[in-house]
Amino acid sequence: MMNKVILIGNVANVKKFDSMVTINMATNEVLKDKDGNKQTHTEWWNIKTFGKLSEVVDNYIKKGDLIYIEGRQRTETSNGKEYRNIYADTIKMLGKKSDDSTPEPKPEPKQEAPIESPKSFQPSDDLPF
Repeated sequence: MMNKVILIGNVANVKKFDSMVTINMATNEVLKDKDGNKQTHTEWWNIKTFGKLSEVVDNYIKKGDLIYIEGRQRTETSNGKEYRNIYADTIKMLGKKSDDSTPEPKPEPKQEAPIESPKSFQPSDDLPF
């Protein structure tokens, strides 16, 4: 079985603890309702980082930054409440907060090799089809 979470969202805040740094992050989903009006649904995430990754987060990730996260989801109980946490394995900084909640990936430039037709090609009547 695999437990993998991939998120892209905006940082709400970063908090440092002894050996851990947490990120509160928002992801937005824009949908159209039955009347065609855009509705935005915001989901809040608690991201936990440890080790070298927490040092990078503490030094470089700030409120409003757009980040990409890969990690594992765990549900933990504290004081009788369940909390959904993401334990980050990878974090990539994508930029500062923009008006568009989900960035479109930039297309890679296509490099097409020139197609050359063979000069000595001669059609044959012996084709089996």
